[in-house]
Amino acid sequence: PVETLETWLLNEPTKYKRCEIVMETFHKGYAIALDDLQLAHIHVEGRANFGKSFPGDQVLVEILPQSSDQADNSNVDGKVVGVLRPGDLPRIFICRIDEYDPQVMIPINKC
Repeated sequence: PVETLETWLLNEPTKYKRCEIVMETFHKGYAIALDDLQLAHIHVEGRANFGKSFPGDQVLVEILPQSSDQADNSNVDGKVVGVLRPGDLPRIFICRIDEYDPQVMIPINKC
């Protein structure tokens, strides 16, 4: 529930950020932090790390631990833990069948 997500945000503001999702492809994109202007884009990679979010959704992103070579804020990775508010964009997948496995559908739009 949204109340739980907001509680996490209030209790652990360094670990969780309120963001808006931007999709570059169906499995890669970034989150724009809405409350932290010092934080650059938070990279989100892998469909599992987007959860049930769509482009334009306001989400809660968990900042993932950084390796020692990622000491600055320019390469922050994260994953979506929940949707705070749905965006205004349509929630539609347009897919094609995978040429090697007909049981797999691959999105061709940016969702």
